[in-house]
Amino acid sequence: MKLAKLLAALALCSVSLAAGLSLEECVQSAVENNNDIKALKSAFEASAARTNQVRAAYFPQLNGSVGFNRTVTPLATSFGSLLSSIPGIGSTSDVITYSAGVSAQMIIYDFGRTGAAEKQAYAGEQSALLRYEQKKQEIAYAVKKAYYGVLQSVELLKLSEVTKKEMKSLYDSVRERQGQGMATPVDALNAESEYVKYSAETSKAKRGAELAADSLAVLLGKKAGENVRLAEEALPAVESSPLGIKNLDKCFEYARNNRLDFQVSALLIASADASVSGACSDWLPSLSGTARYDLSGQQLPLDQGGYSYGINLNLPLFSGFSSSAKLAAAEADKKNAESSAAALRESLLLQVKTNYYGVLDKGEDAYTAGKKEEYLVRNYEGMKAKYDAGLASITDLIDAESKKAAGVTDSRQSLFNYRMQLNELEYSIGGVK
Repeated sequence: MKLAKLLAALALCSVSLAAGLSLEECVQSAVENNNDIKALKSAFEASAARTNQVRAAYFPQLNGSVGFNRTVTPLATSFGSLLSSIPGIGSTSDVITYSAGVSAQMIIYDFGRTGAAEKQAYAGEQSALLRYEQKKQEIAYAVKKAYYGVLQSVELLKLSEVTKKEMKSLYDSVRERQGQGMATPVDALNAESEYVKYSAETSKAKRGAELAADSLAVLLGKKAGENVRLAEEALPAVESSPLGIKNLDKCFEYARNNRLDFQVSALLIASADASVSGACSDWLPSLSGTARYDLSGQQLPLDQGGYSYGINLNLPLFSGFSSSAKLAAAEADKKNAESSAAALRESLLLQVKTNYYGVLDKGEDAYTAGKKEEYLVRNYEGMKAKYDAGLASITDLIDAESKKAAGVTDSRQSLFNYRMQLNELEYSIGGVK
């Protein structure tokens, strides 16, 4: 069917096929406009900042101070009754002092506390990054599914429109023959029922195309009902090695290397392990150093300097059993992370296997439906020739045309089902971008 006829058939829908958005452009638009992705990106940036905050413990902490102090005191407190006998002295003492100093503190060695905290923070940062990337994959998967859903609904609408016109033409022909006494009322009723059936199918297809377009529009950051222009895209041919992957074992290997869920679970285990190490270090001492230099005086510039430095060893003796509770909680968290990772691994590998076999099944269905379509088209052409020659009844022709229409629809539907299943497999192995 020509593109102009297709666009005419879609006059009541909010989607059109022309020089519009490609699949890649749709994915890019959805990623750029998705608020969840924006939020996860901000969460990753916050996690990266927290990692740097923990790493700051490796560096000296410098502090500077500047002071001004004025002290006014009554001299009577010091001299008592002798004050009146001292000529030229006032009743108060007014002393001004200035000071300036700089101090430094630094952890020299804390037996892994800071290192464990850094590992936890970094694991959290990487987990946030993977969740951000994972959300982009989820959006890409959803957009691809919606994109092919739109193409599928448009194709079904096109086929139903064509079949409806063919059935209308056949119905009109039977009515004309009935008026000439060459067809029975039953023939006319049969042709009418087929026309009514495909009229209803066309109405359903229009509603389906509109809903599919609305779903895609929302994913792209548009409003439901807003027109979406898509570029036409050819459906993939059925391949013995879907996505270029030769067998199920290769699918498993690809999933282990690329599925972000596996990487997230590994980071959770690493974070829990670091938490255990940090909890153990609570029983160990920590070594820190301090240094300070000060200037003081009663006039500027300051000319009285002094300094101090020292090393401090802090040895924890008793913490009210909080350290043991902290260790128990960290060990439980680690076991939980390991169990969750094992369960996730089994679940995801089952998902990969299900989708891989699903692609093989849908590929076989598409091949079978294609062969059935070829047969039904030729059967209709042969029946039409017999009918024109007076060797077949109108009932035979209606039946052949109805089966041909159903065969063509099933064949196209099976190719879209194959494409959809490929998308499921691609997502399950972490290949959706």
